[in-house]
Amino acid sequence: MPQVWQRHRKSIVGGTARKSGDGVYETKALCRNLILTNIAFVSTELMRAYTEPTEGPIAQVRAHVDNTTNCNDIGFNYVAAAVGMDLPVRVHSKPVEIIHRCTHLTSPPPA
Repeated sequence: MPQVWQRHRKSIVGGTARKSGDGVYETKALCRNLILTNIAFVSTELMRAYTEPTEGPIAQVRAHVDNTTNCNDIGFNYVAAAVGMDLPVRVHSKPVEIIHRCTHLTSPPPA
């Protein structure tokens, strides 16, 4: 996985993907649109974009994650989309899969 991240530094790179959107969070969906952050590589730029804002949509996303102690994977993928990072990359035993970004990642979760 580190070798793949070296080639995709402007992406979230990880081994576990999920489908999220329209109130759905699926583990076995054919179309997956986010990477779980439990085992993932992200850039320092993305970490700053996620942790530094004190107001605005990104701060609202982080507050939601903090208040629910959950959804950090959705939060990170939202911030990556919001700041213009490249598509998420899933690494598994088959060739590297670049996940298609879905439009629902452009709106923050409800407060």
